[in-house]
Amino acid sequence: MSFYLSALGAPTEKAPGESSNTKSSGKGKAGVEEVHPVSTCIASSTSSIDKYLNDENQTIVDDDDEMDSFYASLDVAHIPMLSHSHEKLVTATPSDEETRKALRSVQRFLSQDASILLYPELCSIFKANLDYLSKLSADHGSISTEMSKAISEASQSLTHWSRDYSEASKKIDSIMSHLQRADELEMNLESNKKRFLEETEQLNAIKANMSDSQSKASISRKRKREIFEQGKTIKAELDELRENVPQWEQEHTLAKKTQAKIIAEWSRLRENFQNIEKDWNL
Repeated sequence: MSFYLSALGAPTEKAPGESSNTKSSGKGKAGVEEVHPVSTCIASSTSSIDKYLNDENQTIVDDDDEMDSFYASLDVAHIPMLSHSHEKLVTATPSDEETRKALRSVQRFLSQDASILLYPELCSIFKANLDYLSKLSADHGSISTEMSKAISEASQSLTHWSRDYSEASKKIDSIMSHLQRADELEMNLESNKKRFLEETEQLNAIKANMSDSQSKASISRKRKREIFEQGKTIKAELDELRENVPQWEQEHTLAKKTQAKIIAEWSRLRENFQNIEKDWNL
């Protein structure tokens, strides 16, 4: 309501009785500084009281006039209604500056690569700007009908783009993790095989030299068995991973195609906005 009050020229509020109290305090100060005869003081006091009452009555009249004038100015017919103002706000034509801001925001978003779709908060801001631009009618002269339709379709596609791109990225990361593990297991198996051959060679040397104690042979056999068991465990895990490699390759290919498709759509959208930027001299 402060906007309407200032527009109507509402008076500045004063503390009740402010002017009369100020005057009476001035009289009191004069009484302290000067000394008068008793008769003079009585006459002066009577005159001061009369003057005070006259001033007080005038103040009351002025206050009443001021208050009456204020509330008379609050005639409903002369006050703009909030509902009417709201209708004007709703139907108001978007300003060029707002459109420019939305276009600049979209421009900054599209200057990034498609991996920005992995950030939901940024996608939400981007979608809000697309929705704003798509709702600009051709009557506003800001965006062509064809471009508005393209922006609207992009806004509708953005959600599943973000979801599909995120799922494809997770799939690729998961598959790459499995394949990396398979590479590590292959290296471990090769190392295990090398150790096994070394231990076998050592055992054969022990067997050839009958002078060596049987304890060394027993220890070597034990080590050989432990290495063998480790090798079986590694090979079993590797075989399990190898069985999934064909499926992973297919899923990896599909995930890459999904990303490539979205990246192509992304590039087309960027080109469309570059045309808009040229029209707006951004």
